[in-house]
Amino acid sequence: MAALATMVHLPENLGFPSAQALKTFWPSLALFDTGDTILVESPMYPGLLPDLGSRGINVINVETDQEGLSAVSLAQVLDNWHQNEGTMKLRFPKAVYTVPTGGNPSGTTASAERKRAILQIVRKHSILILEDDPYYYLSFDGLDQDPVARPRPPSYFALEKEDNETWGYGYVLRFESFSKILSAGMRLGFLAGPKPIVEAVSGYMASSNIHASSPMQVIAALLLKHWGLPGFLTHVDEVARLYLHRRNVFESKLEAVLGSNGNQQGALASWVQPVAGMFFWVKLHLPPETDAPEGNSSQVIVNNAVSHNVLAVPGSSFYAGGRITPYVRLSFSVIPEENMEEGIQRLRKAIEDAWKEHGYSTIPPM
Repeated sequence: MAALATMVHLPENLGFPSAQALKTFWPSLALFDTGDTILVESPMYPGLLPDLGSRGINVINVETDQEGLSAVSLAQVLDNWHQNEGTMKLRFPKAVYTVPTGGNPSGTTASAERKRAILQIVRKHSILILEDDPYYYLSFDGLDQDPVARPRPPSYFALEKEDNETWGYGYVLRFESFSKILSAGMRLGFLAGPKPIVEAVSGYMASSNIHASSPMQVIAALLLKHWGLPGFLTHVDEVARLYLHRRNVFESKLEAVLGSNGNQQGALASWVQPVAGMFFWVKLHLPPETDAPEGNSSQVIVNNAVSHNVLAVPGSSFYAGGRITPYVRLSFSVIPEENMEEGIQRLRKAIEDAWKEHGYSTIPPM
């Protein structure tokens, strides 16, 4: 694993523990005490919220845009921490959490320029970046090039090498997973970062679950040894091409059923095309509610979609503290291609039913 990270992310003076069970991967909870504060991109991966809540850790949202975590919003939160009524009584954050590639649920991917801007902000305020990057190798750019020779997007972990003479190392703790690139059942991951932090996290994991599944570790180790680095990089590009194909098919069905193409009444949804990962973050065109001018996707899923035998994860699930939103997360990773259009048609019927229940005979333009 050290060789892989050295080739892809260019680390120096960093420690690596044995492979860890990823699950919600919170070995990083070893870094937090009750009453501490963490910043999270909003929307965020929801699997972390129960762990954070059970530990009494304060969670503060930082807004996102089409590249994921917003550098402008992050700077505003940190620069005004001691003046803002909502944060002035809380401990200053220890870290900011982000999924920079193919974000879950947003599908967004941060550019190198965005990562550099965020890295400068965390250096200024002396906090950590928790870089959760399970979809790093599922990036769709560059798949027409040689998998071994081609450059790959720089991670926060790699970018920390820049200006290290001024800032030094130690601002990035990076998490990766095999579950998205080897097998969904292979719940193995690894982390890389400053050696003292990695050792502390390893100790936390050892005291909580001893270690990840031994058979899974052996299978992964033998497979990586058999492939070598060139074979591994060739494999992950093949997996990425599979997801790229599925994204294209799924998006064509989205456009045909919920987009403006072929719909006399116009679009019933909008989205930003993901350039990595397996998720679409879709804004549904929903009837306005008293407390939600753009509609409430949770109500539509529960009250309308279920009756049509289709489910999507409502956007409210992805916000710390909850938020009424018209968004849903749609995944194209598992659904058979022949069922994609039918599933989206059922979602369309749920949207149409919601408008009818609100007294609309026709749906106004989005």
